[in-house]
Amino acid sequence: DEKSSKLIGDMNDMIVAIEEGAKRTRNIAKSLRLFSCEDTENYKESDIIIGLESTFTLLANRFKEGIIVEKDFEKDVMTIFCYPGQLNQVFMNVLLNAIQSIDGEGKIKVQVRDHDTEISIVISDSGVGIPDDKKQKIFEPFFTTKDVQQGTGLGLSISFGIIKKHNGTIEVRDNEPKGTQFIICLPKRDSQFKNIASQL
Repeated sequence: DEKSSKLIGDMNDMIVAIEEGAKRTRNIAKSLRLFSCEDTENYKESDIIIGLESTFTLLANRFKEGIIVEKDFEKDVMTIFCYPGQLNQVFMNVLLNAIQSIDGEGKIKVQVRDHDTEISIVISDSGVGIPDDKKQKIFEPFFTTKDVQQGTGLGLSISFGIIKKHNGTIEVRDNEPKGTQFIICLPKRDSQFKNIASQL
């Protein structure tokens, strides 16, 4: 009858919702593995794209309505020797800063390029930007442009240390026409870890 048909329809909708929820939970669990303590201790060959996608998965509920995310990856797979969990923490810190800098509508663009001996990751946002007099201090411990409740001032300082540990560079610039741009460059294989990497 009519009531039974409606009940069956509702049950089917619930089953679809449960399946989607299970898939999302599985993706989050897989992403969390890349941020685990065990992972951060292992210097190994890792795919930067997988790391970025995992970070997007974990930050899915933080992207406010009206924020457009644009991904511009030169290749589907781009690998380097690194501590993947630590690099993912850098991506998370920079992306969180980008999200928090946008009030209302805006855009975050992530561009990855494969160069001869290094990979570059450029994360741009159309947020409020960073004043010139504060750019020089942005990577200092406990320095923050946010309200006290919003940040500790440690995220970018920790990120700077992680990138330096990988013999890479991270810098901040203005994004045109407005906002901020973080440029990260990482060697594909750091010579000081060559012996370790060759044993993997």
